[in-house]
Amino acid sequence: LTVSLRFCGHCSEIEIRRSLTLVGAGATWSIVQGSSDPDIADSRIFRILSGNVIFIGLGIRDGATESVGGGIWNLGSLTLENSTVSHNIGGDGGGIMNNGTLILIDSAVSHNTATNAVGGGIYSVGDLILERATVSDNESEPGGGIFSGEAGSALTRTLLTNSTVSG
Repeated sequence: LTVSLRFCGHCSEIEIRRSLTLVGAGATWSIVQGSSDPDIADSRIFRILSGNVIFIGLGIRDGATESVGGGIWNLGSLTLENSTVSHNIGGDGGGIMNNGTLILIDSAVSHNTATNAVGGGIYSVGDLILERATVSDNESEPGGGIFSGEAGSALTRTLLTNSTVSG
């Protein structure tokens, strides 16, 4: 199942305002993408405003915004399990911008780009917990893979590799 979002006129994303669990068939089978053509992607995929949100077995890709979080902008509590966030472009936090609590378990954040400054894969100013996660092949200046400020971060059996810092 692939869901392609195409917003005409004014750009928008899927806003989540309450607790939700979304279970897919696996990150390669259940995909939510900003556009079937990444060259014309013009919106972030998800903005989580509040609640406890859990994504299991999803691929989130091809989102784009000049603002923060090309794939996801999290302001609540988000858990990604057995999921991927890839090929997104954001001003800061190319893959994910985290202002709340972000937990990644057995998930990957890869091939994302931050065009303004920091956090090609993840830009976090909230709590960040990664367990058995992979953050790879992301690009920004600085914090190619992860840029984490202000709040706490915990990484357990997590692989950080092949991310690029330019500038």
